[in-house]
Amino acid sequence: DAERARAAGAPAAAMPTALWSVIAPTPGPDAAPGSASAPVPPPADAVRKIVKDATLSLEVESVPLALGRIEAVAAQSGGYVVETRTDLGRAPGGWATIKIGVPVDQFEAALQRVRDAGTTVLGEHTSGVDASQEYVDLQSQVANLEATQARIREFLAQATTVEESLRVNAQLAEIEGQLGQVKGRMRFLADRAADSTITVELHVPPPAETPTPTATPTPAPGWSAVEESRAAAGLLASILRVLATFAIWFAVVVLPLAAPVAVVWWAVRGRRSAAHG
Repeated sequence: DAERARAAGAPAAAMPTALWSVIAPTPGPDAAPGSASAPVPPPADAVRKIVKDATLSLEVESVPLALGRIEAVAAQSGGYVVETRTDLGRAPGGWATIKIGVPVDQFEAALQRVRDAGTTVLGEHTSGVDASQEYVDLQSQVANLEATQARIREFLAQATTVEESLRVNAQLAEIEGQLGQVKGRMRFLADRAADSTITVELHVPPPAETPTPTATPTPAPGWSAVEESRAAAGLLASILRVLATFAIWFAVVVLPLAAPVAVVWWAVRGRRSAAHG
């Protein structure tokens, strides 16, 4: 009976030491292969995770028409529109930005169709990030955390006091929190690798300005003796025409009117001279 009592009491006495050795921080992927908590190797057929993105700047004839074409590219590729921003009044013809997500196996084909939606490609940037190694490392972390989680739950079931239960439960909550973060990161990488994004900026070229015609100034001619002679002859002819015109008017108008006056004046003058004589 005494031996059975000691055996029954042994797990309770030994549990704290064993517990902390189990729930100690799990070694990372670089742990020794023979260690008890070495990470589980990833499956040989692990799928590569390539995150692809592209950014384009297009010159288009009509912003609404180009937006409709790019939305059709997303729908026909099995993708979706992430966001759209438009401003039809800020610049001549308007401006817009659209971001679409398409399956990774449709990325190149969708990218070419987006290029064709504009008249000119003003700029383009594509990138591809290989997240395969990170994804495999996360898989190993999940395996380690899940193994530790299972062991902690076993010790939680063996806890004999409230204090032990609280301490073990706190460690269990911490492990579960880490597990949730790692799985969330894995889901994010899987979603980003499954769907690639294409961001497009649309611009309408400004209207061409029509140049206003201006008169070309005619350079002044240089001095010429012939031209000066012609100008002097023209001026003399004008003066002679004025004098001839004055003589004609004087002979036709002034002389006929002045002749009677002159006769009367000479008659009066003759009488005065005779009277004085």
